[in-house]
Amino acid sequence: MQFSATVPKSAQKILLALISGMAMGLATAPFSLWPLAWIALVPLWLLLCDRTPSTLFKNQV
Repeated sequence: MQFSATVPKSAQKILLALISGMAMGLATAPFSLWPLAWIALVPLWLLLCDRTPSTLFKNQV
């Protein structure tokens, strides 16, 4: 996945995590946008799809 050549890769990962977190927050009680919870999982999946299980447990961004 490639957003732009000018944005560092670590900033892209943080942005995807923030988008996912905000979408999950909107899916809860006061907003009741429960279908958004399924869509919020997509950015997390994009972050994890190119990782191996051993790299997922290391302290890397």
